[in-house]
Amino acid sequence: MRRQGPAWALLVLALVLGAGGCRSGVGPDEPETTAFPDALTAYVDQSRLQRQTRTLFIRLVNEAERRVTVTRADISSARFADVTWTGEQSFENETDLEFELPPATCGDGSDARVRLTYRIDEGPEQVSETTATDRYGAVALFLDRDCAQDTLTEAATLELGDVRGVGRGAASVFELPVTLTPTGRRDDVTFLGFDDTVLFAQAPGSASVNTGASYPLGPGDPPVRALLR
Repeated sequence: MRRQGPAWALLVLALVLGAGGCRSGVGPDEPETTAFPDALTAYVDQSRLQRQTRTLFIRLVNEAERRVTVTRADISSARFADVTWTGEQSFENETDLEFELPPATCGDGSDARVRLTYRIDEGPEQVSETTATDRYGAVALFLDRDCAQDTLTEAATLELGDVRGVGRGAASVFELPVTLTPTGRRDDVTFLGFDDTVLFAQAPGSASVNTGASYPLGPGDPPVRALLR
C-alpha cells in the first residue's frame, strides 16, 4: 500500500497558505469611511457658564434637511490627549457633544480633529473625519491658561497675601498682595503684570501689564512682590 503522507502534507500547506493570504477587508458590521458631509460643520468651544470647569463641547451644525444621529466622536489635538464621546444624539439643526478636557500643553493652534461615527436619516452608520474650528477663540484661551499655569509652576512659587478692602463705598478698592519666588528651574520666564478681565478693571497702583514693568523669574532673581488692585 502506497503512503499518502506527502500528498496530505501538500494539501494542508496549501490550505494554510491560502488562509494566510485572505484579505480581511471591512466586516459587514463595520461602518464605511466616507467624506465628511458638505452641509455638516464642526466647531470646538466652551460656553461662559462652563469657564469654572474643564467641560468643552463639539458643536455640530447641520444645514441640510435631514436628521443626523451621532454615536461616537473621537477628538484629537496636538495639545491634549485623545478624548472619546459615546452615546446616541439625534438632531436636525445643531447639537453639542460635551467632553472633559485633559491637561493641555503649550503650543500653537486650538482647532481639534474629530472622527465622527453617525447615521443620516435611516441610512447605514458611517465614519467621517473633519476639523472642529475654535471659531471664537475660547478654547485657545483655555489651552494657553494651562500652558501658563504649568510654566509659572515650574518657574516660581506663588504665595497670596491677605485680601483687604481699602476705602469706602463706590471708591473702595480690592487689594491682594502676590509674591512670586523663582525656583531656579527656568531662565526664560518673566512676569509682566496682571491683566484686566471682562468683569474686573484694575485701579491705579496695581501691577498692571499696562505699566510696562518686567519682573524676571530666573535663577538668582529676587522674589517679585506685586500688588493686585
